[in-house]
Amino acid sequence: MGTLVLLIIVGALLAGIAVAVLWLLDKATRGSLLRLARAVRERPWAAASAGALWCGASYWGFLGYLGLGDGASLVAVVITAVVIGVLAFLVPFRLLRPRPAGRAGMKIVVAAFTGIGLGFALMGRMEGDA
Repeated sequence: MGTLVLLIIVGALLAGIAVAVLWLLDKATRGSLLRLARAVRERPWAAASAGALWCGASYWGFLGYLGLGDGASLVAVVITAVVIGVLAFLVPFRLLRPRPAGRAGMKIVVAAFTGIGLGFALMGRMEGDA
């Protein structure tokens, strides 16, 4: 439980810093950064690709928990995560993008896989330390 509390505290700190940096960059570029972000969000393949890569990266914790990442290089783990994300999530996320309910569903799936991946990473870390 203490690990989750620390994760939330550090996550809130990092999220606040990221928001502040992005706001400053947007002000420095006179709104160009916000317009670029809107243009990318409106393109369904860009949003689907980002979601698919994020979900693929969430498997990193699961693969590590199973011991499949032991001895593998960082490049091999990243390539595996990208392949999983593209094969399993890219097309379904692209098909979800046109409707508001689909966009909300995609956000829920990405959040769920993020939680699952972090959970497996934490369990593996706790078992390794025990």
